[in-house]
Amino acid sequence: MDYRGLIENYRSIRAFKRESVSQEILKELDQFSKSLRGISEINTQFKIINNGWNVAQVLEGRAGYRGKPVQGPHYVALLSETKGAYLQNGGYIMEALLMKARSMGLGVCWVSVEGPEVKAALSIEDSRALIALAVIGIPSIPWCTPLKETVIKTSLNDIVFHRKWDQKPWIEDLEQRGLIKALYHIRMAPSWENRQLWRLLLDDQQIVLLVGPESHREDQLLLDGGIMMYFMERIFTEEGFRVSWEVYPRDLLHLYRRYDIPSNYKIIAVMLL
Repeated sequence: MDYRGLIENYRSIRAFKRESVSQEILKELDQFSKSLRGISEINTQFKIINNGWNVAQVLEGRAGYRGKPVQGPHYVALLSETKGAYLQNGGYIMEALLMKARSMGLGVCWVSVEGPEVKAALSIEDSRALIALAVIGIPSIPWCTPLKETVIKTSLNDIVFHRKWDQKPWIEDLEQRGLIKALYHIRMAPSWENRQLWRLLLDDQQIVLLVGPESHREDQLLLDGGIMMYFMERIFTEEGFRVSWEVYPRDLLHLYRRYDIPSNYKIIAVMLL
């Protein structure tokens, strides 16, 4: 996949054609979902729901975007056991699947899951939790069509710190280390309601990924963290870096003191370059 091109043109689609996606494409997406590997060993399963237009009626008030329902021909539901970093893992693999759908010309849109009753409304009988939901379909207009209004992405100086919280990096240093292009594209990562609540703290050969503040819903913050992990991994890999993740929250507590990180921000993981 052309990750950089897909990322540069990334935007959510909230208007879909009435026609269904072909069974051939849905089958390919289903097979792709079974091949995905997340950031930890957590039991998950994707379910593609095909009667989307009918389902949208029962989801009203239970799932949507900014309180409004998002209707389309198909929904993708992600079920997961609830242990460890399951929400970060869910954000990571759901975004991987949605990126695959976008590479096939489909429009996608994350929608919120407002409570456990959503799973029952979708007639899903499974002991695992429904942790993520998205609409997929053929967009009313191509998702690469230029927007009249574009979302203003946060400045690098607002999201990237160097060795201490609130200490800004030197742009020249980022350029010399070959990080500037990767960091530029990372700003395009989707986040809930485009709030871009993640922060990056650079220290030599590692980047600490954080989300916050905690005044926002924790499940949305952690899902956003998983989405950002996926984007960071893909972009840095395309830039020629060999990266790996450390995702052990209890083992990362000492980093709060080391970097003067505010207590209302949550460390998601550390990426090793």
